[in-house]
Amino acid sequence: MEKLDIAKAYLKLGWNIIPINKSTKRPLIKWEQFQKERVTEELLNEWYEKYPNANLAVITGKVSNLIVIDIDSIGGREAYIAQFGEIHDTIAQTTGKSGGLHLFFKHPGDIDYGNRAQLIKDVDVRADGGYVIISPSIHPTGVPYTWVIDPIDMGLGDLMDLPEELKRLLATKRDDPAGITKNGNIEGWVQEALMGVEEGQRNHICAKLAGFYLRVFEGNVLQTQTILQDWNLRNSPPLEWKEVRDVVQSVAKREGRNVLGDSVGETIEKIQVMRYPDGTRRYKVFLKNHSDCAEMASNELIFYSHFKIKFFELTHRLPTQMKQLRWEQMVNKAMNEAEIIDVSVDETPLGLIINLINSEVLSVGCMSDLNYISQRIILKDGMIYLKMETLLNMFSVKREKVTRKELGRYLRLLGFESDLLRNNSHVIRCWKRNLDVSWENLYQ
Repeated sequence: MEKLDIAKAYLKLGWNIIPINKSTKRPLIKWEQFQKERVTEELLNEWYEKYPNANLAVITGKVSNLIVIDIDSIGGREAYIAQFGEIHDTIAQTTGKSGGLHLFFKHPGDIDYGNRAQLIKDVDVRADGGYVIISPSIHPTGVPYTWVIDPIDMGLGDLMDLPEELKRLLATKRDDPAGITKNGNIEGWVQEALMGVEEGQRNHICAKLAGFYLRVFEGNVLQTQTILQDWNLRNSPPLEWKEVRDVVQSVAKREGRNVLGDSVGETIEKIQVMRYPDGTRRYKVFLKNHSDCAEMASNELIFYSHFKIKFFELTHRLPTQMKQLRWEQMVNKAMNEAEIIDVSVDETPLGLIINLINSEVLSVGCMSDLNYISQRIILKDGMIYLKMETLLNMFSVKREKVTRKELGRYLRLLGFESDLLRNNSHVIRCWKRNLDVSWENLYQ
């Protein structure tokens, strides 16, 4: 089905559908009037003739008889289950975020239920005055929204009434933990601001939200940045992430908050991705206010417990302890801005192996007698022969370290193969390859 046909199918369910910008997640039309008025097929024809590739969104609230619970992460699912005992078996769709889920419920129709950010951890509410993007739309990450229970195919028979425990929670006016209303702000401004703002308001609202959440989270800069990163995606257009981060840091310092990262291990300053010629990648991790950096493999980076051991081995210092979830958030943010550095062959053990072999086989005094293979690299009848022990000894002379396993992998990358060589009455295990034009062209 074309998007316009799908939009009309949703319209027949009683849902008000509007076109959405794919990159900003903002409506492409003035949509406020349709929080109460019905969208018509004629309007859909007009909108999707103008914006044929636009994403689809349903306006929530009484107008579509919907309240949608927006779960942002796996942690949000866990928090939801902890609060309500289960993920309710209602019409639902997955979103573009890892663990993201939209749960659709019938609007009770008794009162207006406002949009709510952070109803519980990583769980927002879209109700009267809100909207959610729906399938077959594409999230800015490139991942499609996908129905778990498709209302077009299955109808609305699976749409649950709003559970009483959720209804009570939504109907309860939450106290303002930062005392914002006492400072002259309109009550409910946070929820309104979290829906996203237009250009010209972004920096001002970013600073206000930063101050609000720094008080809520008792000065935790990382948690505040996480909230504002999601908020920023709803802006039209979003700010550069560096601007958001700088605003949070500036507000934290101005208010005398302890900006996390002043001690070893609390904040990643940056990550450099080292891309090696053999296709492998390693990661240099720099910690804020710390002169040392640690280079490690992906498995050592992903798990904080592994990183902690690796960091101690390299720096003889222990980074401070932190939860795995917080570590993952820090790594993800740093990887978004990571510099990729292409490592040349000369900087690697691969390059040293090439140079060691060439120093023998391309020299005037190259040995051709296989009886000396235990001490030298041999060139005989256009073939290079060597023993692994010979190369390991050469590495030790150069004060370089490489394991047998690593050396075997490097030799295979260079086109060598393991073989049993018969020399007189002896059988010798060695490695061999042709000294051909490809070797001379690539490795001289």
